[in-house]
Amino acid sequence: LERCRQHFLSMFSISALAMGVVDTRFREQQEHAAALEEKVGPLERECELAVSKIAAMDLDLKTAQETVVGVEEELETTKRSMTKTKELEERSRSQKEQALIGKLEEAEAINNILKSKLAVMQDQVKH
Repeated sequence: LERCRQHFLSMFSISALAMGVVDTRFREQQEHAAALEEKVGPLERECELAVSKIAAMDLDLKTAQETVVGVEEELETTKRSMTKTKELEERSRSQKEQALIGKLEEAEAINNILKSKLAVMQDQVKH
């Protein structure tokens, strides 16, 4: 019976030591997990902040792309308008040139008529 009691005490002591080691390791792991959570919290906040910054930047990019598209469309409209304006100016210039040529021809015709009349008058004055 003594031997059983000794064996029981020995096993109980070993079990108590093992439980102490397990308990210590469990507490160390809990402390380590708590320390990790303290580090993870700020990292999660930084990550959330980065995600919201990326979302804002994405929105800014979309806005900028829409602006670029609008400016490109406006540029194309301006180019077409300028082309039409140039065509109209060329037509107008051509019409003005034609009108001036017509007036020049008319003035030359009048000049020729006046020269003829002057020649006739000079002839009459000489005779």
